[in-house]
Amino acid sequence: MLSIVLLFSCCRTDPEEQKQTTKPKQEQKESSNPELDRLDEQIAENNQDAGLYFRRGTLYEGLNKTHLAIEDYKRAAKLAPEEDTYNIALAEGYLKAREVREAIDLLEAAVKRKESVRLRLQLAKYYHIVQRYKDSLHHISVALQTDQTNPTAYYISGMVLKESGDTASAIKSFELATTHDSDHYDAYMQLGLLGSATNNKYTDKYFDNAFRINQFSTEALYGKGMYWQQQGDYEEAEAVYKKILEIDAQFEKSYYNMGYMLWDREKYKEAWKNFDITTRLAPSYADAYYMRGLCSEALGDVGKAKKDYEQALVFEREHELAKKALEHL
Repeated sequence: MLSIVLLFSCCRTDPEEQKQTTKPKQEQKESSNPELDRLDEQIAENNQDAGLYFRRGTLYEGLNKTHLAIEDYKRAAKLAPEEDTYNIALAEGYLKAREVREAIDLLEAAVKRKESVRLRLQLAKYYHIVQRYKDSLHHISVALQTDQTNPTAYYISGMVLKESGDTASAIKSFELATTHDSDHYDAYMQLGLLGSATNNKYTDKYFDNAFRINQFSTEALYGKGMYWQQQGDYEEAEAVYKKILEIDAQFEKSYYNMGYMLWDREKYKEAWKNFDITTRLAPSYADAYYMRGLCSEALGDVGKAKKDYEQALVFEREHELAKKALEHL
């Protein structure tokens, strides 16, 4: 029904719509946002200006008033149905409100009125979210006929192909995304993650590029550290984990992974200290209690080990390794 309504733009404002152009009196009294108040006044003077509704909707969105943002985006899109920005803002509002079907219907109607790469790729994004991969790839294909260098098209395509199980094609798509946008953080992250899974020799470079783009990204460093840890290069991995702690001293997984590598080399005292720090930073980290228990057991303190195995089961009732460890004791 919504997609049909948006096909038409009416020049006059009916009485009911006139009532909705400003905020309810109660909300006006609660407002302490001067910009919002100014927009209310401007809309009251000119209720046919789509840009004013869009600006107010954006302010509402920033205030986490999604339902009010959607109403203003609706008015903007109705007054200027050919404007991609308004349709996309409304679709994003629907997505935030978990109304993906409405977002898709809206944009499908919009691309029938006007061909647009932006709208096509937004549709591809939503179809990817609802796992309608064929529809997503269709809109990407149409968009690429107009713009063959669009990094967003290749990135979304990569995500669809990755989730469809076509890893090789996904990697090619992510590489094309970075070819056309050398600062595409998400594409480099996906290349790093897939590289780790496929043992790609360029994996650490992918994570390095992601970190180059965002030098506060513990996510990129953690991916790189995990890659070197999986490769058995503990020295390189430890250096990366320590670098993470320079950015975020509370990053518990760095301590956990360093502890694991120490435990693997039978350095039980040092490993115990790392797992102990992990449990203090993340009190519900079941695996950390289990690993600390293993260290205590290896050091001959069965009582401490038993308590840690039991604690692991408090936070993860089906922790099979902790169960087996208790049975062994």
